[in-house]
Amino acid sequence: MHAVNWNITMAGAVAMGGHRSSIREDSMVAAGVLSLDIVNGNGEIVTIERDDDNDDWLAASTSLGLLGVIARMKFKVYPDFKVFAKQEM
Repeated sequence: MHAVNWNITMAGAVAMGGHRSSIREDSMVAAGVLSLDIVNGNGEIVTIERDDDNDDWLAASTSLGLLGVIARMKFKVYPDFKVFAKQEM
């Protein structure tokens, strides 16, 4: 996460499409998400499974909250690949 987003939730980072969402690299926040549970405007919980060929998944993984509140996420854990990062504000 960028230093300016130190207080954002993981669901918030996924919803805003942070970190390379436009080029779909594994380093983006949503890359580890396998499914999302969203509470929609009708109060229903909708589960959307990861599928990069499905428009529902692509919309939900960068929805900015327009599809509803992300209530739960199922993650895949990736091995750590970044040894050093230097951020300055």
